[in-house]
Amino acid sequence: MKTGFYIQWGLLTALTLIALMAPRWLEVEHYLLAGLAITTLTKGQIIIDQFMGLKRAPNWLRWTVTGWLWLVLGTLGLCFY
Repeated sequence: MKTGFYIQWGLLTALTLIALMAPRWLEVEHYLLAGLAITTLTKGQIIIDQFMGLKRAPNWLRWTVTGWLWLVLGTLGLCFY
């Protein structure tokens, strides 16, 4: 049980470090921004499913929280585009 937690925590940390260092390694292009958006959505979904405990929750609740994540990230994306 604890092993899965540490794997997920390590994945979140690795994705955060990649998102942090990618703009320094590469020129900022649209594909980089798309990759960062996918990374953020992936991290958000891991947090929703595993750390918030919604993996076994009713679908309407999971979809509500996931929809909120998409709405917030989409709004932020539009603000900076």
